[in-house]
Amino acid sequence: MLVLVTVGTDHHAFDRLVRWADEWAATCAEACEVLVQFGTAPAPTTAAGVDYLSHRELQTALQRATVVVCHGGPATIGEAWRAGHLPLVVPRQRRLGEHVDDHQLAFASKLEQSGSLVYLRSEAEFRAAMERVLADPWAFRLQRRPSPPSEEAVGALSRLIQTMLLETRDMKASESAARRRRILSGWRAARRVPAPRRPLQLSVWRSRP
Repeated sequence: MLVLVTVGTDHHAFDRLVRWADEWAATCAEACEVLVQFGTAPAPTTAAGVDYLSHRELQTALQRATVVVCHGGPATIGEAWRAGHLPLVVPRQRRLGEHVDDHQLAFASKLEQSGSLVYLRSEAEFRAAMERVLADPWAFRLQRRPSPPSEEAVGALSRLIQTMLLETRDMKASESAARRRRILSGWRAARRVPAPRRPLQLSVWRSRP
């Protein structure tokens, strides 16, 4: 049984997911093989690890895997679907320094509502999912025989990604406009402050005797 864990190619380290997988690998002993693509995070010490996978290597690993655990990137989730997996998703979080924003949280939440992925919010949920896989290796497969998603599903994913990108762009534009307004307001306020007046210097002229 192969558990594939992938953090993607973003330059932010995703130590949290790598640590979860590595610590669990130490408990499953010979019952499973754990392969972690760890990116810029520290390499795992128990699980097998590789910093990056080429697209072909990723495809091979996805086909071999019993279950896929990944970050919340749309591309990786789509690849897992194509290989017949119901991905277990741990989104990167901005507050933990794992990404520049929380678009992965929003994306995973939306897809969770339609049952298109399993959203893991904690290490306890990660471990529970792994134990379920040990009991039933087919627990997180879309079908007994992997098949690519329908064109309708791919189109829906594409539209969702575009919508979220537009929402993110609009939000950043709004924040930028608000920042410009604050700067302009401060500049105008500074212009209204009168400059300090110099004290009036009086010179006394005296006639000669």
